[in-house]
Amino acid sequence: MTAPQQKARENTREYIHPNGLVIELNKDFSAKENDNGFIVEPAGGSNQNVRFPVEIKISLHKGKEFPNDDLLKRKDAGNRKISYRTEKDDGGSGGEAYSFTGFEKISDGYIKYSQTIQSKYSEPDFQTIWETIENTSVKK
Repeated sequence: MTAPQQKARENTREYIHPNGLVIELNKDFSAKENDNGFIVEPAGGSNQNVRFPVEIKISLHKGKEFPNDDLLKRKDAGNRKISYRTEKDDGGSGGEAYSFTGFEKISDGYIKYSQTIQSKYSEPDFQTIWETIENTSVKK
């Protein structure tokens, strides 16, 4: 993986995957490379001390057909059009587990975004993944 690069925006780092996927994260988060993209987590290893870790998965699917699901909702994230769904499952003593799965169409495939959050009270707003989506791109 390419080492994170300091960006012009203050307190951010840029991660570039060999497949061309690029994410810019504030310094509170870090990214680990996997086969198709990244796993984003809080910086400093704070996930090791919680029962339900914070984790966002971002993957690039070049040459793949965009998922066609009539049940997907649509939302703009910055200047991007995202198709997504949220689902609720039993989560355990910490509350229900809410899953977000989003798709962004690109010229030769799509980017997939996913996150699961546990909440005792209500469906979360998924603010962190929406911010991550706004700061994700693909190098040409």
